Amino acid sequence: MFRQKNPEFVETLNELRSATLTPASIQRLKAAQHHKLADSQPTRLCAHNSTAETQNAQCLSKLQGPAIAYAAYDSGDQYFVDQMAKNSSAPSSLLLKLGAKVRLHVECYKIMV
Repeated sequence: MFRQKNPEFVETLNELRSATLTPASIQRLKAAQHHKLADSQPTRLCAHNSTAETQNAQCLSKLQGPAIAYAAYDSGDQYFVDQMAKNSSAPSSLLLKLGAKVRLHVECYKIMV
């Protein structure tokens, strides 16, 4: 589990991932359900990309200022570039405004020859 140092929290996240919550993890989640974040909105987890994209577009439309489009630029062996493009969920372009929250998700694949 990347960046998580609390073993109980890591355990709860792993149980959530496998849908096998123990009573202790359920209690930890219930205890945290009303925690307030200072000047921030919590991250929303969506089961479908289309839901996340709709919510992202709504949040972006609320921000002031012009939107700027950023296009991906991939280089290297064309075969591998094409494979990454085909197998990646990352968009080839991204529309952002100043103040937009961005989550970086990196997928690393080890290519064995």
